[in-house]
Amino acid sequence: SSGINAEYGQLSKKIPVIRFAYNRGNNKYSYTEKSDNTLLCNIELFDKLSSQHHHRLCFIRDLSGRNEICCWTFYGDGRMLSEISCTSIMYATERKQTKIEFPEAKILEETLNCTLYQTSETQDSSVEGGSAFPKHYEDNAPM
Repeated sequence: SSGINAEYGQLSKKIPVIRFAYNRGNNKYSYTEKSDNTLLCNIELFDKLSSQHHHRLCFIRDLSGRNEICCWTFYGDGRMLSEISCTSIMYATERKQTKIEFPEAKILEETLNCTLYQTSETQDSSVEGGSAFPKHYEDNAPM
């Protein structure tokens, strides 16, 4: 929603932000056979990126239960840069199903693009080994 984008947009004026929102329980339809594995792949990639790049980017794991089943959002320079939704509806002959995808190359590309929005202050702290923000932040606040 626009309030969330404004909040993370403000934070991204200081340091680029990557927000990963997921909520497996937020679904009207059953999941495809491979959806559990691909959701785990998304979670593992978030954990890997946050551990490797916490000194340059702020990582937010959003488990608040909003509308997203699996979604990556990238912020920099005070605004939302891009969003990658990993879910789609599959129209099978007998019923609709939710498919979760793992667009790893696109996620890595957008993460790299996010680093272009580092401020010189953030770059200085990463060189010194410090961190402008915690390793990653979990947003569990109910809406």
